[in-house]
Formats: sequence, structure tokens, C-alpha cells
Amino acid sequence: MSIDHRICSAWQEAAEDLNIRVVAPFELISADGALALFEAFVPDFGSPAGAIVMTEKSRNDAVVKELWASTLFETYQTYNRQHFIETLDDWGWFGDKTKVPAWYTGTPWTQS
Repeated sequence: MSIDHRICSAWQEAAEDLNIRVVAPFELISADGALALFEAFVPDFGSPAGAIVMTEKSRNDAVVKELWASTLFETYQTYNRQHFIETLDDWGWFGDKTKVPAWYTGTPWTQS
């Protein structure tokens, strides 16, 4: 299993700067006991169950088939506040309605 540690670090930085919950790196054990390692997990975005952040190298469709996941590329190896905000806006907020970040607009890519 290979993950991009630069993407993990960028998501850790995003968590601190944007005041969001992120687990990076993230381990997931499937129902059949298979272990998969991903760059990050963002609990409040993407779906009610959160968002798995993966790359082409860490992609594991069998493990995440019932979870919402996004395959990210090299542009996420360095934290860029606006880029990450636009990504999270596109994914959508699914966390506690009373804890929506002040920067969140919910504007998807197609409208930004």
C-alpha cells in the first residue's frame, strides 16, 4: 500500500487552517477484513459518512465501494487555502448544521 505523504500533510494543514476535522493518513478495514490506507478522511464533507481522500496509487475501489471517495492529484500535495476551500465547497457539507465553517459557501465547481 502506497500513499502520498505530501497530500496527507496538506490535509493536516487544511484541518488546522480551515478548522475542520481530518484524519490523515487514514486506515480503513473493510467488512471482509482487508486493510487499506488512504491519504485522508474528511468526516463532515462529501456524504453523510464523510469523504475518503485517495490517489491513483492508494485507490481501492473494493474497500470504498460503499463510501464516498475522491481521487486527488499532485495539485493537492501543497496546501493552497482557496483550492482546498473550492474542493470542500464542491464536496458539500454533511456535518452538524450548527458547525458549518464561516468560509463554506457550498458552491460546486460548475458554479464557481
